[in-house]
Amino acid sequence: MIEIIMSAFGIITSFQLIPSCYRIYKRKSSKDFSLWTIYIGLICQATWLFYAIYENILCMKVAGIAWLLLMFIQLILVLRYRKIKSFVLSNLDFQEMVD
Repeated sequence: MIEIIMSAFGIITSFQLIPSCYRIYKRKSSKDFSLWTIYIGLICQATWLFYAIYENILCMKVAGIAWLLLMFIQLILVLRYRKIKSFVLSNLDFQEMVD
């Protein structure tokens, strides 16, 4: 019974990522989100998931999978809506640069 309750709370805890995912999707911009935070979160959560698998702890497995799934969704959204500042050579006027 305790495993079911802890699994439910683990899943509910991972729902804290949903508002930020929704915000990125709604604004179509992810300039406020740090990729390092997501990378570190993914590494930490993957480590906890491996530990849960090793120790065979069901509630940690369920929570870890839910958390990783939402972290990957957030990462995909951040990368998709990240505005990359690129320098396009076709917009250069080389004649002005020479003169």
